[in-house]
Amino acid sequence: MKTIIILVLVIVVVANAVSLVRNMNCSFSNYNGSFTFEEMNFNERNFDMCERKFSEFKKQNNADTALYRLCRKNIFKFWNWGNYMLREKFNLPYMSWQEIASRRGILTTRSGFQDF
Repeated sequence: MKTIIILVLVIVVVANAVSLVRNMNCSFSNYNGSFTFEEMNFNERNFDMCERKFSEFKKQNNADTALYRLCRKNIFKFWNWGNYMLREKFNLPYMSWQEIASRRGILTTRSGFQDF
């Protein structure tokens, strides 16, 4: 029994170590969808770039708004626990895109701060 517990713990630790190397892509938006950002880590479009663009968006629009994560945490995917605990983007509050899209309505003009 002790061997099985140790083996399970080793699998969880190794899976999370591998998961930390490959950063999970996520999408982000503000409350009304006037700012959206989609990560693509292979193009250096990562969370750092998202934070810079969001900061610029807030300055240009005099907006005091929050950034929301559009990707859910799934506790059953134990191999992502390391990302959930150590990556700053997973500290952001979650909001579903359907909720934001209903507030946003049909996009008629692009502000330059919208990826989707």
